[in-house]
Parts: sequence; C-alpha cells; structure tokens
Amino acid sequence: INKFSCPICKMVVYQPKETPCKHIFCFNCVAHWIRNSARTCPLCRHRLQLEDLTKPQPQYLSELSSLKVLCSFKGNGCTEELELKYLSRH
Repeated sequence: INKFSCPICKMVVYQPKETPCKHIFCFNCVAHWIRNSARTCPLCRHRLQLEDLTKPQPQYLSELSSLKVLCSFKGNGCTEELELKYLSRH
C-alpha cells in the first residue's frame, strides 16, 4: 500500500490521522472503524480510541499536499494533473 493511501478505503488519505502504532488513515474511515469494531487498529490490532488519533508528522503532510493527483472531474473530460493542495481550487 502506498504511504498516501488509506488502508481502509484505498484512496488518497483525506483528513489524515495517525494512530499510536504509526498507521495513517482517513479520519472518517478510521473513526467509522473504531466506532463499529473492537476498537483496534485495522492493520495491527493495537488497542485504539478516537482520542488516540493525532495529526501526522509535518513532513508527511507536506509530502501529501505535494502529491500529484488527477482532477476529480476526470470522468467529465478534465485531464488536469495537479498537486493535491491545489485540487480544491481547481
């Protein structure tokens, strides 16, 4: 799995959160998992609560924001490839 892919939804992480066991997930994905599972990390089964989730390291966030992605409207014919940090303004 790519370090920028959420292991739950397999998409580029959105609103990333890091677990104490150093795994990174989309906030909504991991929050849903915690609320509806045995309260463990989806990857290593380390005990986990919502309060345990933190913001990933600045280096990770910087790399993530610079990740090149295709426009969300690719299905409508847009062929633009841009950095993730600019996607919402496109």
